Amino acid sequence: MVTHTEPPQVPPATPKVIYGEQFVPMPVYTSDDRKNWDLRVRGSGRPISEYIILFEQPPAAPATSSWTSFSGVPMMDCLDLYGSDGSNALSLMRYPEEQVFSFMEGTGRREVIFVLRWPGYTGLNWVRRLPIYKGDKFATRAELAFHICNEFRLFVEACEMGKLCTINPTWKVGGPDGIPFSRMKISSIWSPEDFVWVASVRVVGPVTF
Repeated sequence: MVTHTEPPQVPPATPKVIYGEQFVPMPVYTSDDRKNWDLRVRGSGRPISEYIILFEQPPAAPATSSWTSFSGVPMMDCLDLYGSDGSNALSLMRYPEEQVFSFMEGTGRREVIFVLRWPGYTGLNWVRRLPIYKGDKFATRAELAFHICNEFRLFVEACEMGKLCTINPTWKVGGPDGIPFSRMKISSIWSPEDFVWVASVRVVGPVTF
């Protein structure tokens, strides 16, 4: 009599979860905004820093789960730059005290237009005028980051209150099944046309393999 034994049961592999991040695929500002941006930069003969402003972590950034790369700064940390004495700014961001809009001296303008975009939110009309001065001095990188990230905080709050709805669940913002503000990082803002700026954003979160 031949008996057959069942093969040993192999327990399913435990998914490996690590923290990763990805760029948010923002809707275009205009159909040719990136092409036109490249042409403007190449044709102007001016520094690229007049067309894109970066927000980067310093080389010795704190080793916490939200600091997954040197590209971009957690938005929650940007809001903390105005702490009790502001002394933590140097540890959160590279060149936080640089006056990033000094190239606009002589234009007579005291503000720029910021357009907030997010995938899946069709018809979103989030346009704000941001000051480029604080008092009689140009705004710093840290001050600009504060204003930009505060707009994203307000955007998340509006989504959580049901004022804005998405057609793309993958990029849903707020709520128990959406992307929270705490997972957003600001990477840069860039100018698709004169005096108009839009943001490049990364989202940090668990990636399962």
